[in-house]
Amino acid sequence: MTNSVFTLRLPEDTKASLDVLAKTTNRTKSFLVNKAIEEYVARNAWQVAALHEAVTQADAGRFVSEAAADAWLASWGSATELPPPAADVLPHRKP
Repeated sequence: MTNSVFTLRLPEDTKASLDVLAKTTNRTKSFLVNKAIEEYVARNAWQVAALHEAVTQADAGRFVSEAAADAWLASWGSATELPPPAADVLPHRKP
């Protein structure tokens, strides 16, 4: 895998904390920043995929009704918690 150079501006206190962490873990600052970015991207990439899927469903006219969403949310934390609702507002079909 090839590496590329990336310049980053950090607040002084964050840089100082990074310096201490690098020294105490015997790792380079580059290593720590690279790992932090990798973890952040991996942890948050699902949001982009979920938004893309939601837009695809919306463009197709498929939605979850307000009533179904309200019932699901009201069940959170209860002994009878419901699974996420499926789309129940569908595009009109021509006969």
